[in-house]
Amino acid sequence: FRAAHGISPDARIVSFIGRFAPEKKPLLFVDIARAILNKAPQHNWKFVMAGDGPYLDKVKNHIRECGLEKNFVLPGMLSDVSELLADTFLVVLVSQKEGIPLVIQEAFAMEVPVLSTNVGAIRELITAGANGHLIALDANVIDQFTDRILKLAADPQLYATMVSNTKFTLYPEFSFENMKLRYRQIFDDVLAEAAVAKVKS
Repeated sequence: FRAAHGISPDARIVSFIGRFAPEKKPLLFVDIARAILNKAPQHNWKFVMAGDGPYLDKVKNHIRECGLEKNFVLPGMLSDVSELLADTFLVVLVSQKEGIPLVIQEAFAMEVPVLSTNVGAIRELITAGANGHLIALDANVIDQFTDRILKLAADPQLYATMVSNTKFTLYPEFSFENMKLRYRQIFDDVLAEAAVAKVKS
């Protein structure tokens, strides 16, 4: 991914992977990037926003208004995120609502820690301080994300420990195959109940 997008080997890549839509709050990711660059300009940061959606133009405009074009890469939709994740320092999710995002499991499979807003069922995947961090979506959200990211950037041992912990936090029960089986079971149960009700009527 670095080679394809001209990103230097020493750059720390922080990635947003998802739909550019209001509930995913992509503009908040840009604000967090600006805060990081203001607090730690000595580091070589690159912020990647992989995805597409109705907020794409808003994201591009916000990046331009903040004067951060050189710090951002927007590769569009990726059919395979593994190359990006292989080069990613941290994955950051800033959604205001979520279920169980597949990107968290994909990141852990590639040994990438995840920092996320504490919404939906994300707390079932992320153990705060172990394989990532959970951030409250409140007035201090930008500062909280910024402080956590900079702390990991400044402490290689802490980051290495967190990377190591991702290996042990994959959740087979949330796999795509298991989810398909569960949905199939739900549909089968509903159809069976409907058939019984029809016979009784």
